[in-house]
Amino acid sequence: MPDVTIKVYPNPFAESATFDIEGRDFKTVNFTLFDVTGRVIESKKFVGNQFIYYRNQNIPAGHYTFRLESEGQLISSGKLIMVR
Repeated sequence: MPDVTIKVYPNPFAESATFDIEGRDFKTVNFTLFDVTGRVIESKKFVGNQFIYYRNQNIPAGHYTFRLESEGQLISSGKLIMVR
């Protein structure tokens, strides 16, 4: 969405990353995490424009991509780096 800005911090992260969505208000946000091959690793639903993603300790360190969607529309996508 062109009127939306996403801030993710810290990135890289070890345990958790905060997502701030600015520009529009969303009631619920669907977060999907993918590995480098495009396989879905995890999906979660969050409420509001700020949420904290807590890493599942079964997910190894590495590079990942994410998608944020609300009401069937893509909000944004980006990259995450998880470290040990």
